Amino acid sequence: MSATPEVGYSEWKPSYLRVVLTFGVLMAITPLTIDMYLPGVPQMVADLDASTSQGAATVTGMLIGMAVGQIVIGPLVDAWGRHRPIMIGLVLHALTSVAIAFAPTIESLLALRVLQGLVGSMLTVTITAAVRDLYSGRKAAALFSQLMLVLGVAPILAPALGSAVLQFTSWRGIFIVLAVVTALLLVVTVLGVRETLPKERRRVAGLKSSLQTYALVLKDPAYLAMVVVNGMTSAAMFTYIAASPFIFQEMFGLSEGRYALVFGVNAAVMILMVQLNPVLLRRFNPGPIMVGALALATVTATLLMITSHLQIGGVLLVAGLIALTNGFSGLAGPNSQAIALHRHGAHAGSAAALLGTARFATAGVVGPVVGLFLTDTAAPLGVLMALAQVIALIAVGLAWKRITAEQY
Repeated sequence: MSATPEVGYSEWKPSYLRVVLTFGVLMAITPLTIDMYLPGVPQMVADLDASTSQGAATVTGMLIGMAVGQIVIGPLVDAWGRHRPIMIGLVLHALTSVAIAFAPTIESLLALRVLQGLVGSMLTVTITAAVRDLYSGRKAAALFSQLMLVLGVAPILAPALGSAVLQFTSWRGIFIVLAVVTALLLVVTVLGVRETLPKERRRVAGLKSSLQTYALVLKDPAYLAMVVVNGMTSAAMFTYIAASPFIFQEMFGLSEGRYALVFGVNAAVMILMVQLNPVLLRRFNPGPIMVGALALATVTATLLMITSHLQIGGVLLVAGLIALTNGFSGLAGPNSQAIALHRHGAHAGSAAALLGTARFATAGVVGPVVGLFLTDTAAPLGVLMALAQVIALIAVGLAWKRITAEQY
């Protein structure tokens, strides 16, 4: 089995810092779109005479759009290149944001949010594939870690930005602001991003070609294992997000301000943990780092289950163990992406699409499901988070020989 070179296939050779900054701000538009309008959801529900469940569905709708859209977009990105899909995605994102701002009914808004998810999937897939065009192996894992810094900060800041906008306008104004931000990112793309996929490396678009490509990548045990890892780490994270209001506000009685603080600290721990990855990659390959991270996440989630069941430690211990579990689980993410794309640079768009679908599909499913398991302790959350890590570890174990056969 031949090793893939550290350098990717791109003829464009930007500096590492330029890639982090430009790709980082472009990828940030997705978490901003998901979270920035959350403070305005109650106002939106009242304005459109909608139910609370319909308001929550505006988040789920976008996640569904993100999951489904990537399957369609992946092969197109391999056929069109990277620059044009980014441009098209940004233009469509701005237009859908404006359309949402003027949505007359909750039904039309829900449909537009699904469409916005489809559009957002174009950006996510294309940028992930472009990273593989530029780098592979350890360098790709390190770059994904740096991008996680932006993706981790954006959800923390987004609700605060939304609240600030609401001081001057309504929930509709938040989407106008998103449209303006997207227009600015279009300028960034024109000035700072070049094509990363040469024409001679592009693939033919078509249903038959797309199905053949997906069949090819899914035959790779290492890639298939990384799809499971991405899905399970995403499931663990969104299980926590869905359960956190109940655990910290209802169970422990924290105020909205203290809950926001706990949520922010949790995200900060995950960001800091992921930033250790480039340091670890100087000595270790992505595979061992990923396995170690998943194993530690299993341990902390199990401790969360045990201590919560025994009602030991209170809110600080619960918050700490959740933060560590998310941190270790997050550390596995950049390494699993690098391993998955390592042998599939020739069709990185399609390979990135399945990874993204796994993340967003599980995110859309676990939110409604997690409420069925919650009781009067955080123990069920520990069980679910530990189970996700164990499934990921089993998948890695089944493909370990294939994973370690590569030179990263």
